[in-house]
Amino acid sequence: MFKKGFVGLVVFTMILGMLMTVTPAGAVADGTCVKVAGSSTVFYINGGKAYVFPNEKTYKTWFPSFTNVVTISSSELGTYTISGNVTYRPGVKMVKITDVATVYAVEPGGVLRSVVSEANAIALYGSNWNKMIEDVPTGFFVNYTVGSPLTEGKYPTGTLVKAS
Repeated sequence: MFKKGFVGLVVFTMILGMLMTVTPAGAVADGTCVKVAGSSTVFYINGGKAYVFPNEKTYKTWFPSFTNVVTISSSELGTYTISGNVTYRPGVKMVKITDVATVYAVEPGGVLRSVVSEANAIALYGSNWNKMIEDVPTGFFVNYTVGSPLTEGKYPTGTLVKAS
């Protein structure tokens, strides 16, 4: 009788342990990109919040492909607070508003710093600097904060520089 009780307890403990390892809804790991089946919108999960990638160009400054995007149910997505849009990754591209000519470098936290001049752009980014600019649709510009203009020859925070 003792053996049957012991075996039953061991089986019960194993089943309980397996049930506890199932990931509950709303428990996608921080740093995971998710989407709902049938939708192309990708969200970045962090701290119980979901941040929307406004377009593919923004997404591709953070990740090279969509292979690691996890598909979740719309009810699971509903367990996260939609908390804003993801901005361009600092140091990867420069941006400008679709309707305005000013070119900005992106710093952490979505801070934009005017590149100031073509001469400064060439000094910081090389002769192909104008191929590193992306247009941010006017409606998404509210996700950024405009900081002070860049000092001539000073790289923006977040820029990786390779010494020659």
